[in-house]
Amino acid sequence: MTESDASKLLNSADTADWKRRAEIVNSLIQIGKPAIPTLVSDLQNSSWYVRNCIATALQKMGWEPSTDVEKILFLIARWNIKANYDEIVDTGPRAVKYLIPLLKAKPEWAVEKAIEALGKIGDRRATQPLIELLSQPGSFLMEHAIHALADIGDSRAVKALIGILQSWDSEKEPSKYPLSDIVRALSKLGIGTKEVILIGIHRERLEEDVASGQIECPHCGETIDLPLMAKKLGSTGAYFYYLFNFPCAKCGKQIYYLGMRLFVVLKK
Repeated sequence: MTESDASKLLNSADTADWKRRAEIVNSLIQIGKPAIPTLVSDLQNSSWYVRNCIATALQKMGWEPSTDVEKILFLIARWNIKANYDEIVDTGPRAVKYLIPLLKAKPEWAVEKAIEALGKIGDRRATQPLIELLSQPGSFLMEHAIHALADIGDSRAVKALIGILQSWDSEKEPSKYPLSDIVRALSKLGIGTKEVILIGIHRERLEEDVASGQIECPHCGETIDLPLMAKKLGSTGAYFYYLFNFPCAKCGKQIYYLGMRLFVVLKK
């Protein structure tokens, strides 16, 4: 078998089952040292399954990474082993450049691992690529991206998440977005939340306006009244959520606030 045979084997690894992948690894090992340059150069393959076959074969052939980049790519390809995943996170910002392309890779669970690692590392270079995943409503990837953005703490995420809430018709599509995840993320990113009514009554639908309350402007510290009207977002758990969006009367800067209304169900 030759070096070109290695490329052919790798092309079939993405769609193969686990038994066939094990056979591919053994075939790569039989090619030996002539295959190593091809294998190392393909450690950034868009399929994690291909990467894993490569890394497994290289390890069994006694290959050792000679640069930091090779080590990072090798660890990513073998991060189904927890120690390797933890080492990637510990590598920190140096790994971010190689994790971001995985957000468009496959399979989906490998993308989730990349999202999780980027959130733990907390480097703001990942913010925009993660924001792009918010365009996949209803997906687990979106939920993971929301959590990672909250962990990173970049203010650009606030604008993106608020944008979702402002454009979302929660009456027509109540389950389109994970409201509770967005609320928690915005709270973590510094958007205030307040229980604007302690107890409300929920039958088929809550018709009353949101009660007013007082908050401090996050920009100038002025105590201001919440307006009576707000956008109803929907419910999660025991709360209805409302989005307040208005300018501060003193400094004129825009204020975003999440109001919560606790409800109880009346039994007949």
